[in-house]
This record gives sequence, structure tokens and C-alpha cells, in this order.
Amino acid sequence: MLVPPKPRRLMEPIAVLLGDVGPRNHFHRHLETTLDLGFVRE
Repeated sequence: MLVPPKPRRLMEPIAVLLGDVGPRNHFHRHLETTLDLGFVRE
């Protein structure tokens, strides 16, 4: 049975923070809080 296609909203931005998507105990979260890379932007 064929159904009509769903409308797609491709031009609307996605309001999701990457921090909300990943697991809380992920290695990169620990690395981000421990390692200070502030000198790189200077």
C-alpha cells in the first residue's frame, strides 16, 4: 500500500546541542573538562 510522502522541512535549523545527544560518561566530555586548549586560539 502506497502512502503519500511526508512533507520535509529541510530549510529549518535543527535546535539540538551536541552535548545533549552524547552519553554523559563519554571520554571526550572528560577530555574537554580536563584539557585546557585556550592557548591555541591566541
